[in-house]
Amino acid sequence: MTKQISFPTALSAVIIVGLLIAGYVFGWVTPSQDPPEGDLDAPLDTSDTAQTKSGDLTINGTLTLGGQLISQVASGTAPFSIDSPTLVTNLNADKLDGYDAADLSAGGNNGTCEDTLLHIRFTSSTYNGNLGGKEGGDSKCDSEYPGYHMCTPDEIRSAGVVGCLPSSSQYIGVTGWVAHTSINCTGWTSNGTETYGYIISNFRTYHGVWVLQQVQCCGNYSIACCP
Repeated sequence: MTKQISFPTALSAVIIVGLLIAGYVFGWVTPSQDPPEGDLDAPLDTSDTAQTKSGDLTINGTLTLGGQLISQVASGTAPFSIDSPTLVTNLNADKLDGYDAADLSAGGNNGTCEDTLLHIRFTSSTYNGNLGGKEGGDSKCDSEYPGYHMCTPDEIRSAGVVGCLPSSSQYIGVTGWVAHTSINCTGWTSNGTETYGYIISNFRTYHGVWVLQQVQCCGNYSIACCP
């Protein structure tokens, strides 16, 4: 007896064979390089084997590290970028906006404000009115704070008018000679009791200005230095 194949069965067989041929022809991509070149990169896994990824990596969840976060980006490029202004607890940084931590210590001899409120510093050593002339006062400032000079009254008056103000405790106990044009210990060459010069002292946070005080040139004070 001759067995006949029904039309639906034959049609199904033709479709299956056609799909297999199409998959082979269109699904196969011939490698462009001989093995092992051109192999796919190994996927990131959970092993303890070190892996390197050359492209960007985006993580939409929490990244938890058991070791250091090391950035090798060159100077001039921010090592990381954030959107949130929220405080980061226990973040320990040595510099803030280019200032060293020592410059930001309240009660020290360094100011923290710039622009219209000058970054006023005071020499660690004290001197009488004989500074070796105005140039001597400038030199003493520059040797301790490179680029700084002996402050003038006009520079002092502009300090604190607008902008940020130091904390009330930042300048406690600091005073310094100011390069006044006329009352200046005879051009900063005298340390006598009969000659006078100006110092600045007692920063008044409620007025945002320094107090200029006339004193005898025999006294010993720091030098107020301005950038």
